Amino acid sequence: MLRFPANRISSFLRDVVMTTLTSMITILSIIIVTRLLAKGLGPEEFGAYCLTRRMVFTLLPFATLTMGVALARYIGL
Repeated sequence: MLRFPANRISSFLRDVVMTTLTSMITILSIIIVTRLLAKGLGPEEFGAYCLTRRMVFTLLPFATLTMGVALARYIGL
């Protein structure tokens, strides 16, 4: 009976490979979407979009009090 090499790969190594592939696909998707937005919006609108996005992502953890902020506050008390 033939045994494929994939059966010999440990589950840890398989998880690392799948995580790497998923990360690469995500990065490529972000690059493609950003490029499409830059072409579609133009320089001024894309700059405003990027600035707004950065502001929202900076303020979001403090506005929603995520687990990281809640844990830090709990330890501080």
